[in-house]
Amino acid sequence: MDIITLLIVFVIGFFARLLSNLAGGGAGLIEAPLLLMLGVPPKMTVATRKFSAIGGHGIAAYQFHKFKKIHWKVAIILAVITVFATIIGANILISVNEDLVKNLIAIMMLVALPFTFFKKSFGMKRKIFSKSKEIIGYVVNFFIFIIDSFIGVGGGLLSSLSIIIFMGLTYLEVNAIRRITGLTLAIVGSIIFAFYGLIDWVVGFSLMMGGILGGYLGANIAIKKGSALVKVVFTIVVVVSVIKLLFF
Repeated sequence: MDIITLLIVFVIGFFARLLSNLAGGGAGLIEAPLLLMLGVPPKMTVATRKFSAIGGHGIAAYQFHKFKKIHWKVAIILAVITVFATIIGANILISVNEDLVKNLIAIMMLVALPFTFFKKSFGMKRKIFSKSKEIIGYVVNFFIFIIDSFIGVGGGLLSSLSIIIFMGLTYLEVNAIRRITGLTLAIVGSIIFAFYGLIDWVVGFSLMMGGILGGYLGANIAIKKGSALVKVVFTIVVVVSVIKLLFF
């Protein structure tokens, strides 16, 4: 690719990770369609995005940890689950019907969306739920991480919603945890995708550099503004995600 195209990729990475760190997900909405427009093949788009996400998730995770915003017990358990889910999902990428899964993700987010609109306290204050409900949350996220490994669009938002619903954490806490699970998914997925030769390294590094800047800025804004801002941005991104996944 020429320098101009790589600069465009850099800018895409910046805004995608800025959005993702404000909303707890949604980078794929920006990165995936634009990379496809630039001529990157679909499976290589998923793989290259996973590799580039290491930078954005890594810098954001450091910032959230620095300001003590990460619920490490939940984050570590989800990270372990992510490893196994990513191994399964990355291998499914080779032969999956992506359109069917995208529609299922959109429908699931649509069902969960009323929580953000009609419950003002949803995701604003931490709640204590039963152990059984928390376990259900881990199981649900296992399947979400499998989907996120081979689709790469919508999985992060769906994971954020499920953590709030089943574990009672706030939007800001979920956003911080998503950086740990996202980083784990990106590292494991990149190793597998590299083995299959699916990563465009030049595009990936350009996307990563933009993502590092966007991730740093987005994490700091989220930390300063708290769950109220994250909830607003999250809701907007979910609505846009549902429309895009179902109709485009």
